Amino acid sequence: INRKWLWTAITRSTDLSPMQIYQHSDKECFRLKETMIGQKLKMKVSSCKSQDEKAGRKWDEKECIDPKWICRIAGNHPCCPVCKTKLTADNVSVDRVHNSLPHLWNNSR
Repeated sequence: INRKWLWTAITRSTDLSPMQIYQHSDKECFRLKETMIGQKLKMKVSSCKSQDEKAGRKWDEKECIDPKWICRIAGNHPCCPVCKTKLTADNVSVDRVHNSLPHLWNNSR
């Protein structure tokens, strides 16, 4: 919670008596952030598979990228290899080397 969020919550409330503010421990915040990042990476993989399916690109599940692969690559390459933008969980990118092939771990960067 930051000051702006708290101010917005208080000024929009018509009755402060039922209001409760709970602050998570650092450990809980870290776990929640890890979970959020994991969900975003799963959605990214799902999006890549959906793109490949729509384009008619076939893949073997054993060779397809997964969230662990994205984490490993992102750890080694913190910037986009094409535009050099710093990658975060919010803007992670999977670039295919050969666009005629699906999002396989040996065809992606």
